[in-house]
Amino acid sequence: MNDYVDCQDGSDEQPKFHIKSTCPEGYLLCNDSVQCLYARHWCDGITLKSPIKHGVKPFGCQDGSDEGPHCKEWECYPEQWKCANQLQCIDASLVCDSYTECDDLSEEHNQLCGCSSVYEDHNWPCKDGDGCEHLDYVCDGDYDCHDNSDEYESVCLTWNCTGSSVKWREVNNENMS
Repeated sequence: MNDYVDCQDGSDEQPKFHIKSTCPEGYLLCNDSVQCLYARHWCDGITLKSPIKHGVKPFGCQDGSDEGPHCKEWECYPEQWKCANQLQCIDASLVCDSYTECDDLSEEHNQLCGCSSVYEDHNWPCKDGDGCEHLDYVCDGDYDCHDNSDEYESVCLTWNCTGSSVKWREVNNENMS
């Protein structure tokens, strides 16, 4: 905005194109110099194209400059946890909650979350080490582990069905011995 119309339609003089040099405290300037984004949304792995998660609409810079390789240098806030790939900071309360927020799945890894035996806390450790599933979700017909190990035939043929897995086998007329 320089009070001189450069574009034929005058769009360069519209307020939404006003170039900023600073943002209010707690906000950071996106690379487009148009948008300020709340600093806690910086390097969170969420872009405007991300799906709505936990009922929350995604926030991010229009130009995507709040995410990317520069996040490896970003220091998370004290109540946040940095994913193993060093590209995301997530709320620490989301670590080991059985839902993946980190793109690399690191906050649900068995070694971190303590899922070391099959029956510990009624959890099934996925074979690849990237998470645990509740025993009710083993052999239930849905692939819950990222490596699909909760539905391996070798597991399900000998599985002592519990909860929803019994229902799945009944619906699919499978032998429940």
